[in-house]
Amino acid sequence: RRTVDTGANVLNTICQRIFVPPVIGVVLGLVCASQPHLFWLLCGGELGHIDNTHKCPAENAVLGSLSSGLRLLGNAAVPLNLMLLGISLSKGPSWESLPLPTTMAIVVAKMVV
Repeated sequence: RRTVDTGANVLNTICQRIFVPPVIGVVLGLVCASQPHLFWLLCGGELGHIDNTHKCPAENAVLGSLSSGLRLLGNAAVPLNLMLLGISLSKGPSWESLPLPTTMAIVVAKMVV
């Protein structure tokens, strides 16, 4: 019984680390792009045929507004991540958590650069 619980816990931990939101999004995107009927719902075109020659979403796309909204979110993701990175870096390190020799080395290195 103990090994079964441990095995289940290990499997649960592995699944939680593998299936993070970006990975789930990529898998769902691949599924939607590879299934002709889902592709037609999101991008339009001819039903049952994946045609990458037209602009997605086409005028006849049933869920074209959803596709356009997801495209806008995707276009905003990189600038938002860069902005969050800049905000977190602007705060600087927590000097209290660093040992004094490390702090002095950082200060000297910044003065040289």
